[in-house]
Amino acid sequence: SMINNFDMRVDLHPDQYCVLNSVKENVILSSINILKFQQTILNLMNVSNPKIILHVGSSAHGKKQSITRFINTFNLLDNDLKKMIIIENDDKVFNIRNTLSLCEKLDIPMVLDYHHHLCNNNGEKIENFIERIFNTWNKDNLVPKIHFSSSKSKKELRAHNDYITADDFINFIDRIKFLNRDFDIMLEAKMKDMALFKLIRELKYKTDYKFIDETTFLI
Repeated sequence: SMINNFDMRVDLHPDQYCVLNSVKENVILSSINILKFQQTILNLMNVSNPKIILHVGSSAHGKKQSITRFINTFNLLDNDLKKMIIIENDDKVFNIRNTLSLCEKLDIPMVLDYHHHLCNNNGEKIENFIERIFNTWNKDNLVPKIHFSSSKSKKELRAHNDYITADDFINFIDRIKFLNRDFDIMLEAKMKDMALFKLIRELKYKTDYKFIDETTFLI
């Protein structure tokens, strides 16, 4: 397929109605069906090592019970589907500490969303957690994946900007480059490719990154 021929990384991210740790049984059953449907899509697309990104979900009755409910539902999934699930920290409830602990317990990869981390943290410094986060990918034949976006404004901290703020991106790279490890960054910006190429132009001007191709660089 074109995806594999060009070594493209393709994941799916179900919408907010897919909640594995809901307190409502019908929502859990519906969520499992959503995952099975997306599993079928990825298989039909012949994606190698396909992944489905989820948030932990509901926080009803507190974080501890919510995480236990997630684990219980996760254990109901078939093994092929379990291998597809990766979890992302969110911007309101489950921070990097909660999400990382869950991923380590289930032995599945964690997607760091840096924007969400800035919106939702208890003072955790990303450089103290990044190695553990990346290590959740060790058993997979994939490099770790990160989500990066910029805030729309100081008032709308959680909303995504049209573009990426280059200085914030560079600062983030500086904080985690000590690991000396390959990783992929998915930009979440309203202007999509335009945002990517604008960032690249700024990086070439502001840094000494060595560019391998139009969007890949060494630091």
